[in-house]
Amino acid sequence: MTISELRWLLLIITGLASGLLAKLIDVGGGIILVPVLLTLGHSYSQSVATSIFAISLVCLYRSFQNWRTSNLQFQRMSVLEFSAIVTVLVSTSFVNIVPQSILEIGFSLFLLLNIYLAHLRRQLSLNADNTKSSNINPLIAKMSIGVSAGLCAGLFGVGGGTAIVPLRMLYFEENVKIAIKKSMGLILLMSITALLGHIRQGNVLFLSGLVLGIGGTIGNRINSLYLPKLSQKKEEIISNSLLIILSIYLLVRAFEIF
Repeated sequence: MTISELRWLLLIITGLASGLLAKLIDVGGGIILVPVLLTLGHSYSQSVATSIFAISLVCLYRSFQNWRTSNLQFQRMSVLEFSAIVTVLVSTSFVNIVPQSILEIGFSLFLLLNIYLAHLRRQLSLNADNTKSSNINPLIAKMSIGVSAGLCAGLFGVGGGTAIVPLRMLYFEENVKIAIKKSMGLILLMSITALLGHIRQGNVLFLSGLVLGIGGTIGNRINSLYLPKLSQKKEEIISNSLLIILSIYLLVRAFEIF
């Protein structure tokens, strides 16, 4: 098997793994796609752009499925959506300006932040009946969610659900199912906006993204049909271990680049 064939095989496996993990341990597939693309020798801007292309394909498929079951909700344009779109458009330009080592350190810290966000989501789910009213100003709450989600898509090449869902639960006292349902439309909108921004800058590797996106869609489907749901404890151990390993790996890469 040639090196070129091995690269495509790795992309296929990565796409499948991203779809399986996204459903199995409830962690975004983009956190796997970007490190693998970097390992294959692509620049940070190409890796993030190609990841968001693959995620857009998966989002389109999942949105179609949710639309068929009336589970897809597009919110009227508000401060939340507007701040997310503006942040996406600004952050997509940063990946071609900021040094790659700094961006990889930022991605490493973002992975660690996901551990806290996942823990917050679990805690809010457990305490759903005892949720206290949030004291934060609604306008500030919407802006903070929009900016956080926009950074996820534009700067890190991920859908942003890991940030949007727990923050909606925290600020708006929504249960996890409602928060996910209301986040799907925004994730699709941000993914497409980020994709267009990266296409304009010539960052997207379309063929690689297509392979990853198809693999992610198939992985999602396989998980939904055949794989059992893990216990919360196992899910937490696997997801935290994966995030820590990838975070350390990106930190090592970043300091090698310096």
